[in-house]
Amino acid sequence: MPNQQLCTAWDLRALLVDSGVTLNSGVDLNEDSLLLLGAGAGTTRLSGIITQASRKFETDTGRIFDYVANEAVTMSGDGSNFLFLPKNKIPVLSLTSVVLRGGINYAIGDFIIEDQDAGVIALQESTVAALQPAYFGYGYSAMPSRFDFPRFPKGRGNVTVTYTWGFNGGSGTTFVVPHDVAEAVAARAAKRLLLIEAAT
Repeated sequence: MPNQQLCTAWDLRALLVDSGVTLNSGVDLNEDSLLLLGAGAGTTRLSGIITQASRKFETDTGRIFDYVANEAVTMSGDGSNFLFLPKNKIPVLSLTSVVLRGGINYAIGDFIIEDQDAGVIALQESTVAALQPAYFGYGYSAMPSRFDFPRFPKGRGNVTVTYTWGFNGGSGTTFVVPHDVAEAVAARAAKRLLLIEAAT
């Protein structure tokens, strides 16, 4: 699981300081101290609270918030023309390769990302006629209809997909925390920080 923090001390400052909350536990949220985050005992504590809130948010949502290019995952075909990628490694940004056990390579042009956020890819109807049915264990006696798409053959761990997933702000090759995620994690960190305050 990635170690990056899913919100910043500035996000906490927006929730707490700008709301008139004062702190007494040695955590300094003024702008000068935030520029030195991690340099002192108070800011180190704050960094730990943010990290803890980030990991807890990932656990609770069942998601990994990151950006990963060209990761290979092994999936199991279910006999349909859809393949569901790991739900904790989404959204799907692009496909690199799809390989069936035995080294049979599908053409990337044969696929569409059916649902980016759900992690679903599908074989396209428009490419059915050009595909070899023997690859799918499925025979055609005539031009296939929309109910006769090629299938991912049933099997355990028989399809390997290499794809890029995660959050990059719409472009680029680095992780960008979605705004709504940063707000949610900041709220959790603020709650934890106020609990510490109440106990001091």
